[in-house]
Amino acid sequence: MGLQMRKLAKFFSSLSLALLLAGPTCIAAAEADASGSTGASSSTTANTIDFSSIDANDIRTPPCRSWIDNEVKQTAVVLCIHGLGLNADAFNDFGTRMSQRGVAVYAIDVRGFGSWMRLANGKALKFASSLDDIKTLLPVLRANHPGLPVFLLGESMGGAVVLRASSLYPELMDGLISSVPSGQRYKDGTDLKVGVQLLTGAHKQFDVGTTIVDQATKNDRLRTIWESSPLNRMDLSAVQLLDFQAFMDGNHDAAVKVSSIPVLMLQGTLDRLVKAQGSWEIFNTLATKNKTFIELPSEHLVIEYGRVKSNTYDSNMAQFISTWMASNAPSNIGKSDRPSTKNSNQNDNANASTQAANSVLIFTAPWCAQCDGVDQQVSQAQKIFGDKIQCKKIDIDDIHNAALIKQYSISAIPSFVFLKADGTVSSTLIGNSSFANFSGGIYGSLQ
Repeated sequence: MGLQMRKLAKFFSSLSLALLLAGPTCIAAAEADASGSTGASSSTTANTIDFSSIDANDIRTPPCRSWIDNEVKQTAVVLCIHGLGLNADAFNDFGTRMSQRGVAVYAIDVRGFGSWMRLANGKALKFASSLDDIKTLLPVLRANHPGLPVFLLGESMGGAVVLRASSLYPELMDGLISSVPSGQRYKDGTDLKVGVQLLTGAHKQFDVGTTIVDQATKNDRLRTIWESSPLNRMDLSAVQLLDFQAFMDGNHDAAVKVSSIPVLMLQGTLDRLVKAQGSWEIFNTLATKNKTFIELPSEHLVIEYGRVKSNTYDSNMAQFISTWMASNAPSNIGKSDRPSTKNSNQNDNANASTQAANSVLIFTAPWCAQCDGVDQQVSQAQKIFGDKIQCKKIDIDDIHNAALIKQYSISAIPSFVFLKADGTVSSTLIGNSSFANFSGGIYGSLQ
C-alpha cells in the first residue's frame, strides 16, 4: 500500500506540469470522453447550433483568421498558434498591428478549441492532427505569398506546438517564435483538485481555468475576455491532462532537433504561472546557433491580447517581433532555388466551363465561427459589383465538393478563390479577413 501511495503522489506531482502551458486562459484541453460522449460541453452557449453529426476527425481544413493590409508592402508571413484554452481570436490585436507593418498574419484554431468544439469529437485534444494542419497550411501560405519568408509563432501551449512542428519539418519555415513554451509552473493548489478528480471521475471535465486565470493575470479586462468568450475553454478532465502532459514531456527532445532555423524565445518577467527557468532550459537545449532569449515586462501571455494591456505595449511588441523577423529572414528568399510558389491549379481550366465568368468560390462550413460574416461580405460585394461577379459558397462538409477542395488545395476555412472569366485562378484569400481584402480579390479578378 505504501508503494502505491508513493506512486500516486509522484503521479499527482507530474500533473502540475501539464497545467503550465494553459495560457492564463485556462486549462481547457479536450479529449473525447472515454464513455463515447460526443455532444457539446457545458461551456458552449445555449444558442449554439448542434453540429454533433459532423465528426471533427473527418475535417482537414482548420478554422482560420487572417490579417493582411494590402495598402502596405508585404515583407513576411507568420502563422500563429494559440495557447491552451484560447482560440485564433487571441491574436486579433497582434495580427492587426503586424499587418500594418507589412506582415501577413494567419491564426488557426488548434483541435479541441474554438470552432472545433461544436463538432462531434471536437473537444478531443489532437496534437498529431494539429501538427498535420500546420504541415499542410505552411506550403500553401508560402505559395500564396511568393518570395516572402514564412515564420511560425506560438504562445504557451502554442509555443510548444510550434517547437514540435519546427523539429519535424523545419524546411517548411524560415524561422520560429516560441513564447513561454515551458511546463514548469508555480504551485497554486490545482494539483489537489486534479488528484481528487482523477479518483472520482477521471473522464469528467471540470473547471480548472478560473484558478489559472486568477494566478496568471491581475488585469480585470483580460480576465473577463478569457472567461466570457464562447470559443475559449475553461474545462478539461484528469485524463486529458495526462495526454497534455505526455505531449509536453517531449519539449526538450524537440528542441534538440531544431538545428537549422533562427529561433526567438520569449518569457514574461511578471509571469506568475510559468517559471522562467523552464523556458530557459528549453532554450539552452535548442541545437540551432541562431537563437535569442528575451524577457519582457509581461504577465504570462506576452503576445496574445496585447492591446488589452495597453496600446503602447501592443505596438511595441509588434515592432519588436517584426524587426526580429526582418533581421532573420533568409537572404535567398525569392531566388530561383526556392520551391515553386505557383498554385498547381492556376492554369487548370478543367472546371472553367462550369464556373460563371469572374466567380468567387467561397469554401466554408456552417459550424465554423471564423466563417461568420461571409454572407454579409457577399451581400456587400453584390451591391458594388452587381452581375460582374458571382459568388458561390462551397460547403466543405458536403462530400460532393471533395473534388473542388482538392483541386484548389483548400487547407483552411474560410478560403476565397477568385476566378477570372476563363476559369484560371486570379488569387486566393485564406482565413476570415477584412472586406477590403475580399473586394480587392474581386477587383483583381476583373482586371
